[in-house]
This record gives sequence, C-alpha cells and structure tokens, in this order.
Amino acid sequence: MSDHLLILATPQQRKGLPGSGRVSVAKRGKSSCLVAMIGFLCLLGASGNASALNYFNWGVESLFVNYGPTVGTFPVVFHPGNTTMDCTVFHSGKCSMKLSVIGNDSGNQQMGVDLIQFNPDYPFNIVGGQAVYYRWWMKIMPGFSWGNGTAKTKASRVISGVQGYTGYLMDNGFLIGECDSGGCTLNSGLSNSADSSLIINYNFRSHADGVWHEYIVRIKPNTSATCTAPSNCDAQFQAWVDGFSIGQYNSYKLHNVAGDGMTEAWGGWMIAPYFQLNATASDGGTIYLDDFSTDDSWNSLIPGSPFGSGIAPPTNLRVQ
Repeated sequence: MSDHLLILATPQQRKGLPGSGRVSVAKRGKSSCLVAMIGFLCLLGASGNASALNYFNWGVESLFVNYGPTVGTFPVVFHPGNTTMDCTVFHSGKCSMKLSVIGNDSGNQQMGVDLIQFNPDYPFNIVGGQAVYYRWWMKIMPGFSWGNGTAKTKASRVISGVQGYTGYLMDNGFLIGECDSGGCTLNSGLSNSADSSLIINYNFRSHADGVWHEYIVRIKPNTSATCTAPSNCDAQFQAWVDGFSIGQYNSYKLHNVAGDGMTEAWGGWMIAPYFQLNATASDGGTIYLDDFSTDDSWNSLIPGSPFGSGIAPPTNLRVQ
C-alpha cells in the first residue's frame, strides 16, 4: 500500500480486527496496485486523497470523540439507563455502543452519548456547501420491534440559522425533516412541512438480523438559495448499505438562506439518537453501534465498495 493511504487513516479508523472489512497494511514498501481490487481503488481515489477531510470519528474505544485531525478530542457522556459501552460485542476494536430501546417511550427517548461540545462549525456555509458523508456500523438484534406507532428515531441534527435539518431513521427508510422553516422544499415543489416525504425507502424492520451492517448517508446542500425545486435545485440525498446504493432523493432545496453557517450538533448519524417509537412495552429491543465517521469524501470500510450501485460512484474515493 502506498503511504498516502496510511496517512489518511486515523487511529480509530485503523483499529480493525481480522474480518472487519478493512484493508490491512503490513508493509509500506509494496505497490498499492499489486492487487487488482486495491489498484482499482487507487486509480479512483489517488487524485482526491490528499485533500480528504475527516470532521468527526469515534470507534467507541474510550469516552473521547475526535473532531478531525486539527481540532482534537473531547469527552462524551453516555445517557444513563439505556446506553452503555459494551466490550463483549463490537464491529472492530474492543467495544461498541449498546442501546437498550424501550417501545413505550411516549416519543421521548434520548439515547447514545451527550457530546459535551458541538462539532466546530464547518468551513463552509450550508447553501453552496460541500457534500458530507456520514458512516456508522449497526447491528440490530433479533426480536427488535419498531412497533406500530411513529416508529422512528432522530439520527442527526444540523444547526443552521433559524432552522437547519434533522436526519431520521424510520422503520421504512432514511429521512430528512424539521427543515421547513429554513425553506426546505421537496422535488415536487411542495414544502417538507409534514416531515414524511423527503425519504429514501429502506425496510429496517427486515434487518433485525444480529449482523453488523455498514450504513453511509451522503447529503449535499443546494448550490443556490434562490433555486426553484425541482427545476434548478441540486441538493442531493443518498444512502448505501454494505456498499450497495439503496436509493437517492435529488433536485430538492435543503435551505434557502445564503450565508447561514452549518454546525453538526450530534457529530454524525446515530451517535446521539432520539427514539420516538410511541409503541408498547413489548416493542423496542437492542441495537449495537460502532465505527462512526463524518467526512467530506467516501468513507466506507468495505474494500472495493460501492458495489453495483446503479449510481455513479462518489468522487474522492479513499481507503480506510
């Protein structure tokens, strides 16, 4: 492997065990193009790797998260009673975050960790801003039930001006909501005020299989604050599971105020989930989470991905 692939990986990103799906580097002197698969990645990503940026990463190995290479680490606190660090189950390293989700939560179930400090502001405004890639690994245990209520969790929160947006996991997909005050407009031209239509469909109910899966969400804001959806708005929302594209929602408006900054309040997706199942005491269950990363480029830990996506591969590919 070439040296640039080593340099870009943070300690948490390099902390894999055999079988974690990462590229292991035993010798620095070997060519990165000796193996066809790695050579393919090298050809796609070499030109962009030098400028790749990590904004947040956490391998759940300690009570400190990393806000990128230049900002440093900051402490976190697990929400008591429902979230723990579990060092018997993990995707890589030694530990993962265990969520003990209840069903009868009355729509009010804060979980994960409390970030003592928000991420630093992104070095760009939301309108005209860069695409951001959010990665996490998740294992939903058999028996987990979303119930028949609202069946959702808030997964992320971006602050921008009067209102940024919230990322959700629903029982039926990935969703962007709570953005209508910021001018969020669907690709039909209608307001997103119902918080139900800006969605990439995916059946989470069928994935309570006790297997680790990699999830990546990409969000690129619209270039112009005055664009009209869908004719000339270019915001993009995409999702991948285990390196395969499962859908996209494009040509919408995410925000309509030029000059508003952009701050990641919860680090990324599923680091501080806020469950709103509104279900019964027999619903809910156990979820494990690990290997979080928020980046400006494709950040999969699966060598050779994306696979058979039907969507053009993301730019600035890199190996972690």
